[in-house]
Amino acid sequence: MDIVSSFCGLGVGGFAEVYLGKHIHLDTQAALKILHTRLADPQEIENFRKEARTIAQLQHPNIIRILDFQIQNNTLSL
Repeated sequence: MDIVSSFCGLGVGGFAEVYLGKHIHLDTQAALKILHTRLADPQEIENFRKEARTIAQLQHPNIIRILDFQIQNNTLSL
């Protein structure tokens, strides 16, 4: 994702990898979740899109805020 720099790995799961970075425009920490490309079939893409939309609607101090969602070269990130 073009708006996050200085990546540091936070975790890996069965669905995605999560990195900590710095939002280059807001100068704040940002988590970047990237779906495993081996899972990027049409159903997995739709599941990831639904997850992004659902999380974007939630407001709670213990839930991260979604700043962006992107599909680029069959790689999904939020």
